[in-house]
Order: sequence, then structure tokens, then C-alpha cells
Amino acid sequence: MLTSIIILTYNKLNYTKQCIESIRNNTAKSSYELIIVDNCSNDGTKEWLKSQKDIITIFNDKNLGFPKGCNQGIKISNGESILLLNNDVVVTENWLSNLTTCLYSSHEIGAVSSVSNSCPYYQTIETDYRSIEEMQSFATNYNISDSNKWEGRLKLIGFCMLIKREVIKKIGLLDEIFSPGNYEDDDYSIRIREAGYKLMLCNDTFIHHYGGTSFKENKGYSKLLKNNEAKFKEKWGFTSAKNMELNRNLIGLVDKSPNEKFKVLQIGCGCGATLLYLKNKYKNAELYGVDTNKKALEQADFLVDAFNEDVYNIDEICGYFSNIKFDYIFINHILLDRIENNEILYKMKKILADNGKIFVELKPLAKDKKYCVTTEKLIESLTKAKYKNIDGLIIKYENEVKEYIFSGENIENESMEGEKVAYKIEKKGNSNELQRKLKFLLRRIENNIEVEESREKVYELLKASHINLEDILFSTAKDIIKKDEVLNSVAAKCYEKGLYDNVIPLFQAAYEYNTNNSDVIYNLAYFLYELGEKKLSLTYFEKIRGINPEIDEFILKLKGEV
Repeated sequence: MLTSIIILTYNKLNYTKQCIESIRNNTAKSSYELIIVDNCSNDGTKEWLKSQKDIITIFNDKNLGFPKGCNQGIKISNGESILLLNNDVVVTENWLSNLTTCLYSSHEIGAVSSVSNSCPYYQTIETDYRSIEEMQSFATNYNISDSNKWEGRLKLIGFCMLIKREVIKKIGLLDEIFSPGNYEDDDYSIRIREAGYKLMLCNDTFIHHYGGTSFKENKGYSKLLKNNEAKFKEKWGFTSAKNMELNRNLIGLVDKSPNEKFKVLQIGCGCGATLLYLKNKYKNAELYGVDTNKKALEQADFLVDAFNEDVYNIDEICGYFSNIKFDYIFINHILLDRIENNEILYKMKKILADNGKIFVELKPLAKDKKYCVTTEKLIESLTKAKYKNIDGLIIKYENEVKEYIFSGENIENESMEGEKVAYKIEKKGNSNELQRKLKFLLRRIENNIEVEESREKVYELLKASHINLEDILFSTAKDIIKKDEVLNSVAAKCYEKGLYDNVIPLFQAAYEYNTNNSDVIYNLAYFLYELGEKKLSLTYFEKIRGINPEIDEFILKLKGEV
């Protein structure tokens, strides 16, 4: 079976060489054809590609972007399947055979993707390798085909997406309105699923992805994201970020064994990404969803039952599900302005099983909203609605970022009305509140939850002198497990925002926690170079020689400057 591997290039020759060499070394020659579409590179990429006899090439006289370039490659391809692959990846042993095994294991599967060290939407796994050589050894042990590790997904990230040709014939090419790039993979994922196919993430297949590099923020990129998000919303009637959100933290609150039968209702389920992930983990779970956005709800076609209704109308919801008792009810942030109305919570008990649990998701409230749901109000409402065991509270600071804050057991016995509710909550105080807030933000960075927003808030606290460097170092030492990663992330934000006095101490502390973290070493070395400390910078760069072709080139350049 022939696979057409389509790669777009725009400069970054060293990455391209490494990517292609890894394909040659780890893929049976008879199983693929290699098509490179070059978007007007000017760093020698075109000349090098012309000298390669095993590559089919297209050379554009201007940068057409990702969707248009991929479409050019698809049009001339011959394979039964099409693989869209970024040029900043390094593939591994058994990568293509594993992906192909999953793709053709069922006629229902339309596209598959791999996991990596750097990929959004929970396609990242933890790794500990420190070089490409170690990475290949890691992947050899990891890439053992196992259907138990395949996972249904609402969307796949386009850095590595293997698609059946029959699917492309049915749905067409990538939508070029998203040129030069971003959201075309979200769009394509929806189109594949609407055609009746499943998307699968192959957790048995790992490839390395260089991805973004620190200090390469691009203001134009942010504008592009917003523009393409608007195009996506206009086309589909909902936003990807909100309605296709995969919330694994929510699923972590479910305390059932994998084979148990239980019922879940998610109020505000969007396209159903979280429920689908839940179904992957709990095969016998019965899933139900409610959402106000009919267009988003149509994407949740794998649900046992889906209900389009104004989520404020609890009577309608309870009536619709009157014959079901749910073991878990997930309440989306869209109910926050009414959640303090204990009548809603009281009515919801009608569809909650004995010892069932309700989880409430809090999100930031819009600035023009007049209401504010606090923990105290929520506890008061739960108490009035006769819930007990309101425990494990995670404090939410007024309109701050999202968290899941309570579980409550249903009480049908009226004699329990006077039972005291046990919960733990600290009274607010300026110093303690700021420390809790800092701890909360650092933990969100650590757990990859709304990282950019959390980093921005830490920066704002620093800038306003509400916290200082010592507060960050103290909280990290006391409350954080991945200390080097969190400090590295905060230091990068300080560099980006110009708080230079904090940068070296934070990077240095991160390095002391983990002297093998290549990202920390790179960032520390780069900043020292920017300060003019070239000799010291070189000593750090030497520690990560061999993990990246660009770094090796820079080391040679730096040696000439020292």
C-alpha cells in the first residue's frame, strides 16, 4: 500500500534534511512516495531539493501558505493514503506502519495521527530523552502497535495526519480560506467526521516535533489566529476553542473503574470532545449532552442522546431526562449567572442518582457582566439545595480562570436538612490571597491549562509589584513538581515583556533544578548572548550540542565571535 507523504517547506533547510533523512531511515522504500512543495525558500532549500532523486517537487514562486501548498501536493499524489507532515519533525521506527495499521483497521476510520513531545490538544506525552539519538531509542521501545491504545478524537492536529484517499475524494481538498494556515486542520477534522468517518489518535506511535522555539513570538501570527478563528466561526457556527475543547481534568474527577456502567450528563457539552474522551476511557458509560448551540451539538453525533435547549430552562432539561438518574452531572460555565439560584440546583437533584455527583466548571466572566459567582455563594446555594459533602474545594478568585470546585452527594431524606456542611475555605487576606493566587497560576502553567493566560497574569502581578521574584521562587519550591519547566516558562514571559531583572535568576533557578533540561539551557544561553556574555553563553550552548541543527550552526557562529 502506497502512502503519499506531503511536506511543505519554507526555508529551515536543516530541519527539512533531518526530517527527510529520518523518513528514509525508518520507512520501507516501497511503502511511500515523497512530495515536497516549496513555498519560495531562499536559504538553499530549493537547490538541495533539486539534487534529491527520490523526491517529487513543486516549486512556488511565492509563499502560498499551508492549505494551498498541501492541496498542490495532494493533486499530484498517487498513494492510497495521504500523509500531511510538517518539516520540523523527526520520524521514528514503525511510525508509518503503525499509523497505517490503525487507519485501515476499520472502514469507519478516516484519518489518524500520532503523539509527540510537542503538540497541542493533548497529543503530547511525557518524554525524558536529551538528544535525537536517545529519542530514537525511546521511540523504538514506544512504537509497538497496540489497538488498545487507539483513541477516538473530535479533531486531529495537522502536524502529522494520515488520511484515506477515499475520504479526500468524498470531502474535497483543504479549505484555502484558511491560508496561509491555522484552523484548516480543525475544519478538515469536522468535514471528515461529517462524512461519517472516525478520527483516531494512535497512542502507540511517537514522532519527535521541534515545534515552536522560545522568543519567536510573532504579533502577525496572533492576528492571523484571530482572523482564521473568525472565518471558522462564520463557516461552522461555533468556535473551535470553546466548543471543541477537550477537558481531561474534568474526566479526572470520575471515580469509576474502566468497565463500570454509569450515566453522565454534560450541560454545555459543545461538540462533545470531553464526552468522547470519557467514552474512550469508560467503554460502558452512557453519555448525554445538552447545549444551546445547535450547530456545535450536531458534531456530538456519537452521544447516546443529545438535547438542544436553553440551558437556563432546567425544567425542560429535567423533563427531557425524567426517566434517567445520572451518576455524574457536569455543569458548564454557561450556567454561572444562575448557579447561585439554589432552585436550579434543587431541581437538578431530580435527575441525580443517590450518591451521584455534580461538578461545576467556572470560567472567567466577561467584563460587561454584572454578576460574580464566588465560592461562598456556591456553598450557600448547595447548602440550601440540601447537598452534602461539599469537599475538595479549589478556591476561585472572583472572575479569575477556570477550575472545578465541588462534588456533592444527593440528599433525598428531609431529616438531613439540618446537617452541617463540612468544607474548608480560608478567609481572604491580601498577603495570603496573593500567595494562593500565585500558587494557583503556577500550577496551571505546570498542568498545561490556559498557559498563556496564566503566564500573563503572573507577569501582571510582578509588574504591579504585588509579588516579587522571591515569592515565585518560594511558591515553586513549595508547591510545584515540574519546577524547572514552570520557572523556564515564567522567565520566558519576563523576557518577552521586558522584565529583564527577573530573567537570569529564574532561568538559573530552573537550571539548578534540572541541569538536563535542554529548553532551559537554550533559553539561558540565548539570554546571556543577548546581554553580550558570549563566552558564558557558549558554555551553555555546548551542553545541548547535537539536539538541533540550528543550535549546532549557532555554536559555530558564536565560536567565531568569542
